[in-house]
Amino acid sequence: EVILSKVGYLFFIAAGLASIAAYYSGPAALEVLEQFTDVDPHYVEQHAVLGRASFVAGILLGVLALQAMLQYWQGSEPAKWVCWMVLVAALATCYLVAWTAHLGGLVRHTEIRSPELWVFPELPR
Repeated sequence: EVILSKVGYLFFIAAGLASIAAYYSGPAALEVLEQFTDVDPHYVEQHAVLGRASFVAGILLGVLALQAMLQYWQGSEPAKWVCWMVLVAALATCYLVAWTAHLGGLVRHTEIRSPELWVFPELPR
C-alpha cells in the first residue's frame, strides 16, 4: 500500500510540473493552428479559461502530493487528511483536465461541436 501511495504522489508531482509546460505552450499552439484553419474565438477563450483552472489545480495537486512525500521522506506517514485532500484534488484536477481537453478538441474539430455533452457544460458567453 505504501509503495503505491508513494508512486502515486510522485506521479502527481510530475503531473503538476508537466502542467507548467502544457499551460505555457497554449499561445504558441494557437498561433500555429491559426495558420492552418479558422478558429472560433469563443471556444479558444473557453479552452484558455479552463486551461488556466487546470494549470492551477495541477500545481495545487503537485504541492499536496509533495507535502505527503515530504512526510514520508522525514520518516513518518502522511496525515489522513493530507491523503484525502490529495484524492479530492486528484479527482477535481482529472475532471478539469478532461474538460479542458474536450474544449481544445472543439477549437480544432468543428464536426464535434454539437450536441453538447452534459458532463462538460459550456461556459457562459
